[in-house]
Amino acid sequence: MWFDEWAQKYKWLPQYDSAIKKIWNGKCAEILRNTMHTVRQDLYQKQVRAKWIPRQVMEELERIWASEDYKAKCEIAKANRASTTGGTQHKGGSIPNTEHKRRLALELGRDPTMFELFKKTHQNESTGAFVDKRAELVHDDFIRRKASISSEGGSASVQSNQAEFNIWLEATGGRNKKGRIYGFGSEADGDIGCTQASPPSISTTSIHPNVENELRMKITALTEENEQIKQQNVMIMSALEKMGITFPLPSNSTNAENDN
Repeated sequence: MWFDEWAQKYKWLPQYDSAIKKIWNGKCAEILRNTMHTVRQDLYQKQVRAKWIPRQVMEELERIWASEDYKAKCEIAKANRASTTGGTQHKGGSIPNTEHKRRLALELGRDPTMFELFKKTHQNESTGAFVDKRAELVHDDFIRRKASISSEGGSASVQSNQAEFNIWLEATGGRNKKGRIYGFGSEADGDIGCTQASPPSISTTSIHPNVENELRMKITALTEENEQIKQQNVMIMSALEKMGITFPLPSNSTNAENDN
Protein backbone atom coordinates (compact mmCIF):
# COMPACT_ATOMS: atom_id res chain seq x y z
CA MET A 1 0.00 0.00 0.00
CA TRP A 2 2.77 2.44 0.94
CA PHE A 3 4.74 1.61 -2.19
CA ASP A 4 1.68 2.22 -4.40
CA GLU A 5 1.10 5.59 -2.73
CA TRP A 6 4.73 6.58 -3.25
CA ALA A 7 4.83 5.30 -6.85
CA GLN A 8 1.98 7.62 -7.86
CA LYS A 9 4.41 10.56 -7.71
CA TYR A 10 7.02 9.07 -10.05
CA LYS A 11 7.37 7.31 -13.40
CA TRP A 12 9.99 4.89 -14.70
CA LEU A 13 10.43 2.31 -17.42
CA PRO A 14 8.73 -1.06 -16.75
CA GLN A 15 12.01 -3.02 -16.83
CA TYR A 16 13.11 -1.22 -13.66
CA ASP A 17 10.04 -2.22 -11.60
CA SER A 18 11.67 -5.03 -9.61
CA ALA A 19 14.92 -3.11 -8.99
CA ILE A 20 13.11 0.02 -7.81
CA LYS A 21 10.83 -1.92 -5.49
CA LYS A 22 13.82 -3.79 -4.06
CA ILE A 23 15.65 -0.52 -3.34
CA TRP A 24 12.47 1.02 -1.91
CA ASN A 25 11.96 -1.93 0.44
CA GLY A 26 15.60 -1.72 1.52
CA LYS A 27 15.36 1.99 2.29
CA CYS A 28 12.13 1.49 4.25
CA ALA A 29 13.70 -1.33 6.24
CA GLU A 30 16.67 0.91 7.05
CA ILE A 31 14.39 3.74 8.20
CA LEU A 32 12.38 1.35 10.38
CA ARG A 33 15.53 -0.19 11.83
CA ASN A 34 17.00 3.23 12.70
CA THR A 35 13.69 4.38 14.16
CA MET A 36 13.39 1.36 16.46
CA HIS A 37 17.03 1.81 17.48
CA THR A 38 16.18 5.36 18.59
CA VAL A 39 13.12 4.09 20.48
CA ARG A 40 15.25 1.51 22.28
CA GLN A 41 17.95 4.06 23.15
CA ASP A 42 15.40 6.53 24.51
CA LEU A 43 13.85 3.80 26.62
CA TYR A 44 17.02 2.49 28.28
CA GLN A 45 19.21 5.61 28.33
CA LYS A 46 16.63 8.34 28.93
CA GLN A 47 13.77 6.27 30.43
CA VAL A 48 11.46 7.85 27.84
CA ARG A 49 8.84 5.79 26.02
CA ALA A 50 7.80 6.61 22.47
CA LYS A 51 4.36 8.19 22.67
CA TRP A 52 3.47 7.24 19.10
CA ILE A 53 3.65 3.51 19.90
CA PRO A 54 0.54 2.04 21.56
CA ARG A 55 1.09 1.00 25.19
CA GLN A 56 0.43 -2.71 24.61
CA VAL A 57 2.80 -2.79 21.64
CA MET A 58 5.49 -0.98 23.62
CA GLU A 59 5.17 -3.46 26.49
CA GLU A 60 5.59 -6.36 24.05
CA LEU A 61 8.68 -4.72 22.55
CA GLU A 62 10.17 -4.27 26.02
CA ARG A 63 9.55 -7.95 26.73
CA ILE A 64 11.34 -8.96 23.50
CA TRP A 65 14.28 -6.63 24.10
CA ALA A 66 14.74 -7.96 27.64
CA SER A 67 14.69 -11.62 26.56
CA GLU A 68 17.88 -13.69 26.63
CA ASP A 69 17.33 -14.77 23.01
CA TYR A 70 17.32 -11.16 21.80
CA LYS A 71 20.39 -10.29 23.87
CA ALA A 72 22.24 -13.29 22.43
CA LYS A 73 21.43 -12.23 18.88
CA CYS A 74 22.68 -8.71 19.63
CA GLU A 75 25.99 -10.09 20.89
CA ILE A 76 26.39 -12.24 17.77
CA ALA A 77 25.68 -9.26 15.50
CA LYS A 78 28.12 -7.13 17.49
CA ALA A 79 30.84 -9.77 17.12
CA ASN A 80 30.18 -10.07 13.38
CA ARG A 81 30.52 -6.32 12.89
CA ALA A 82 33.83 -6.32 14.70
CA SER A 83 35.30 -9.33 12.87
CA THR A 84 37.50 -9.14 9.79
CA THR A 85 35.12 -11.32 7.77
CA GLY A 86 31.82 -9.79 8.77
CA GLY A 87 32.74 -6.15 9.06
CA THR A 88 30.96 -3.59 6.90
CA GLN A 89 32.72 -0.40 7.97
CA HIS A 90 33.18 2.50 5.60
CA LYS A 91 33.80 6.23 5.77
CA GLY A 92 30.87 7.21 3.59
CA GLY A 93 28.56 8.06 6.48
CA SER A 94 24.85 8.02 5.72
CA ILE A 95 25.41 9.02 2.08
CA PRO A 96 24.55 6.12 -0.27
CA ASN A 97 27.15 4.71 -2.64
CA THR A 98 25.16 5.95 -5.61
CA GLU A 99 25.70 9.54 -4.44
CA HIS A 100 29.41 8.89 -3.78
CA LYS A 101 29.67 7.53 -7.33
CA ARG A 102 28.01 10.64 -8.75
CA ARG A 103 30.39 12.94 -6.88
CA LEU A 104 33.44 10.89 -7.85
CA ALA A 105 32.33 10.96 -11.50
CA LEU A 106 32.34 14.76 -11.36
CA GLU A 107 35.90 14.72 -9.99
CA LEU A 108 37.21 12.25 -12.57
CA GLY A 109 35.20 13.47 -15.53
CA ARG A 110 33.96 9.90 -16.13
CA ASP A 111 32.16 7.13 -14.30
CA PRO A 112 34.43 5.53 -11.67
CA THR A 113 35.11 1.82 -11.58
CA MET A 114 33.90 -0.28 -8.65
CA PHE A 115 37.46 -0.42 -7.31
CA GLU A 116 37.87 3.36 -7.43
CA LEU A 117 34.58 3.79 -5.62
CA PHE A 118 35.58 1.24 -2.98
CA LYS A 119 38.83 3.12 -2.26
CA LYS A 120 36.90 6.39 -2.02
CA THR A 121 34.59 5.01 0.67
CA HIS A 122 37.01 2.71 2.52
CA GLN A 123 40.44 4.39 2.43
CA ASN A 124 41.67 7.54 4.15
CA GLU A 125 43.00 9.79 1.38
CA SER A 126 45.53 11.61 3.59
CA THR A 127 47.02 8.60 5.42
CA GLY A 128 46.26 5.79 2.97
CA ALA A 129 44.94 3.67 5.85
CA PHE A 130 41.82 1.54 5.36
CA VAL A 131 38.82 1.56 7.68
CA ASP A 132 39.49 -2.00 8.86
CA LYS A 133 41.63 -5.06 8.23
CA ARG A 134 39.16 -6.69 5.88
CA ALA A 135 39.08 -3.68 3.56
CA GLU A 136 42.88 -3.75 3.37
CA LEU A 137 43.01 -7.49 2.66
CA VAL A 138 40.36 -7.29 -0.07
CA HIS A 139 42.12 -4.31 -1.65
CA ASP A 140 45.47 -6.12 -1.77
CA ASP A 141 43.92 -9.36 -3.05
CA PHE A 142 42.11 -7.50 -5.83
CA ILE A 143 45.33 -5.76 -6.93
CA ARG A 144 47.19 -9.07 -6.91
CA ARG A 145 44.51 -10.93 -8.91
CA LYS A 146 44.20 -8.16 -11.48
CA ALA A 147 47.97 -7.96 -11.96
CA SER A 148 48.16 -11.74 -12.37
CA ILE A 149 45.46 -11.80 -15.05
CA SER A 150 47.07 -8.86 -16.86
CA SER A 151 50.43 -10.60 -17.00
CA GLU A 152 48.86 -13.78 -18.38
CA GLY A 153 46.45 -12.43 -20.98
CA GLY A 154 47.41 -8.81 -21.52
CA SER A 155 45.97 -5.66 -19.95
CA ALA A 156 43.06 -5.59 -22.40
CA SER A 157 41.58 -8.68 -20.71
CA VAL A 158 40.83 -6.74 -17.50
CA GLN A 159 39.86 -3.39 -18.94
CA SER A 160 36.16 -4.15 -19.29
CA ASN A 161 33.79 -3.36 -16.43
CA GLN A 162 32.51 -6.93 -16.38
CA ALA A 163 36.04 -8.36 -16.08
CA GLU A 164 36.87 -6.07 -13.15
CA PHE A 165 33.54 -6.91 -11.54
CA ASN A 166 34.35 -10.64 -11.78
CA ILE A 167 37.77 -10.07 -10.21
CA TRP A 168 36.14 -8.16 -7.37
CA LEU A 169 33.71 -11.03 -6.75
CA GLU A 170 36.65 -13.44 -6.49
CA ALA A 171 38.59 -11.18 -4.13
CA THR A 172 35.60 -10.68 -1.81
CA GLY A 173 34.37 -14.27 -1.87
CA GLY A 174 31.29 -13.53 -3.97
CA ARG A 175 27.85 -12.57 -2.77
CA ASN A 176 26.73 -13.34 0.77
CA LYS A 177 23.51 -15.12 1.76
CA LYS A 178 21.52 -11.95 1.14
CA GLY A 179 23.00 -11.56 -2.32
CA ARG A 180 25.11 -8.56 -1.34
CA ILE A 181 28.68 -7.78 -2.37
CA TYR A 182 31.23 -6.61 0.17
CA GLY A 183 31.91 -2.91 -0.19
CA PHE A 184 28.67 -2.08 -1.98
CA GLY A 185 25.80 -3.95 -0.30
CA SER A 186 22.51 -4.22 -2.16
CA GLU A 187 23.39 -1.20 -4.32
CA ALA A 188 25.79 -3.32 -6.38
CA ASP A 189 22.77 -4.71 -8.25
CA GLY A 190 21.88 -1.30 -9.57
CA ASP A 191 23.87 1.69 -10.71
CA ILE A 192 27.00 0.79 -8.69
CA GLY A 193 27.79 -2.36 -10.63
CA CYS A 194 27.19 -0.77 -14.01
CA THR A 195 30.10 1.53 -14.81
CA GLN A 196 30.71 3.02 -18.24
CA ALA A 197 33.84 4.16 -20.04
CA SER A 198 32.12 7.30 -21.25
CA PRO A 199 28.95 9.22 -20.35
CA PRO A 200 25.83 7.66 -21.90
CA SER A 201 24.38 9.42 -24.88
CA ILE A 202 20.88 10.82 -24.68
CA SER A 203 18.50 9.07 -27.01
CA THR A 204 15.26 10.59 -28.17
CA THR A 205 13.75 7.10 -28.43
CA SER A 206 14.40 6.19 -24.79
CA ILE A 207 10.88 7.16 -23.66
CA HIS A 208 8.67 4.14 -23.10
CA PRO A 209 5.63 4.01 -25.45
CA ASN A 210 3.19 4.01 -22.52
CA VAL A 211 4.76 7.14 -21.06
CA GLU A 212 4.88 8.83 -24.46
CA ASN A 213 1.19 8.08 -25.11
CA GLU A 214 0.25 9.44 -21.70
CA LEU A 215 2.18 12.65 -22.36
CA ARG A 216 0.48 13.04 -25.74
CA MET A 217 -2.95 12.60 -24.14
CA LYS A 218 -2.15 15.24 -21.52
CA ILE A 219 -0.97 17.68 -24.18
CA THR A 220 -4.14 17.11 -26.18
CA ALA A 221 -6.33 17.64 -23.11
CA LEU A 222 -4.49 20.87 -22.22
CA THR A 223 -4.83 22.13 -25.80
CA GLU A 224 -8.59 21.48 -25.78
CA GLU A 225 -8.92 23.17 -22.40
CA ASN A 226 -7.01 26.19 -23.71
CA GLU A 227 -9.34 26.47 -26.70
CA GLN A 228 -12.38 26.33 -24.42
CA ILE A 229 -10.97 29.13 -22.29
CA LYS A 230 -10.37 31.24 -25.39
CA GLN A 231 -13.97 30.75 -26.53
CA GLN A 232 -15.26 31.66 -23.08
CA ASN A 233 -13.16 34.84 -23.12
CA VAL A 234 -14.60 35.81 -26.51
CA MET A 235 -18.14 35.30 -25.22
CA ILE A 236 -17.43 37.32 -22.09
CA MET A 237 -15.88 40.19 -24.05
CA SER A 238 -18.82 40.18 -26.46
CA ALA A 239 -21.31 40.38 -23.59
CA LEU A 240 -19.37 43.21 -21.93
CA GLU A 241 -19.29 45.18 -25.21
CA LYS A 242 -23.08 44.90 -25.48
CA MET A 243 -23.26 46.37 -22.00
CA GLY A 244 -21.04 49.25 -23.08
CA ILE A 245 -18.02 48.04 -21.15
CA THR A 246 -14.74 47.84 -23.03
CA PHE A 247 -11.20 46.94 -22.00
CA PRO A 248 -8.03 48.04 -23.84
CA LEU A 249 -6.07 45.15 -25.26
CA PRO A 250 -2.50 44.62 -24.00
CA SER A 251 0.20 45.90 -26.34
CA ASN A 252 1.50 42.41 -27.09
CA SER A 253 -2.01 41.24 -28.05
CA THR A 254 -2.45 44.22 -30.40
CA ASN A 255 0.86 43.55 -32.06
CA ALA A 256 -0.05 39.90 -32.48
CA GLU A 257 -3.33 40.81 -34.20
CA ASN A 258 -1.57 43.26 -36.54
CA ASP A 259 0.94 40.58 -37.46
CA ASN A 260 -1.91 38.25 -38.35
